[in-house]
Amino acid sequence: MPEATYDVKKKPSHKSEAMDTQGYKDEARSAHALPSKQLTTSTERKKSPQGLNRFGLRDQTEGRRFLQLPAPDFKKDTATAPELRIDKTLALVHGINLSYASAAIENNFLQSAYARIGPNESSYHRPSDLRGGGAMGVYTRAVGIATKKWSATGMGVGSGKGMAQLVIKPDVLLDGSHVWRAASMDNMGMVPGSTKTDGLNAQEKWQQQSKPRRNRAFNDSVIGDIKENNEQLHWEKLPLDGLKAIIIHSGDKVPSELRAAAERRNIPIITASDSDTLKRVLHSTKLIDEDGKWTS
Repeated sequence: MPEATYDVKKKPSHKSEAMDTQGYKDEARSAHALPSKQLTTSTERKKSPQGLNRFGLRDQTEGRRFLQLPAPDFKKDTATAPELRIDKTLALVHGINLSYASAAIENNFLQSAYARIGPNESSYHRPSDLRGGGAMGVYTRAVGIATKKWSATGMGVGSGKGMAQLVIKPDVLLDGSHVWRAASMDNMGMVPGSTKTDGLNAQEKWQQQSKPRRNRAFNDSVIGDIKENNEQLHWEKLPLDGLKAIIIHSGDKVPSELRAAAERRNIPIITASDSDTLKRVLHSTKLIDEDGKWTS
């Protein structure tokens, strides 16, 4: 088995202009200065007199970003929601093109396609974008602590060469104000609980999963053997306060903009091969201990 190269870079913080990529234009300057939870309180919002659009949202913007309001509620369920097994979860991972990673890190959040593109249906070209989840959510995969074979360079969509794996502590899921849904399988852009023929708009589709069902789906994803196609859908954006590492394929060169963005936030960049596992890489760089717990 080939050995991975663990290239961990940490340097003192310094300031510079943010990158402008994949619809993140100008947001690294405006959003980077604000905590992610404050991003929907701007006085710059605009409201369309037409009311709700095709996605079930109000036409509101904050600067150049489209807001996803109103946020969805859970489907009513009289069952008691099980506790999220964060103690069994190693990390959430998100694969992002190397060209776009630096701007996301500067902004300190990942955002949905709708937040970048808005309500114009003709701007969406993937079928999954119009199924409720693809356009509305930021996707992650959950990796259980017991999972030994999860590739350090990613699994499935967003993996391999040309991609940066953002490794995020799962604690964000415990934030009651963070809206997210979960599935233990790939729903191809559908929101858990919804169907292609239910006649609901995107916002309504997000209201078809109850909290007990979401928590059970997440727990099923992190307990036991590897579940490659599990997914978490984060409504509108995913804060990157818990970003702990960036993993780059050993066949790629780290873009200078990405290295600079990571250094400013003191986030290690790690290079690894296809044969390396996420758990092994994180342990070898002392980011987690032998039990899979984060050291900081």
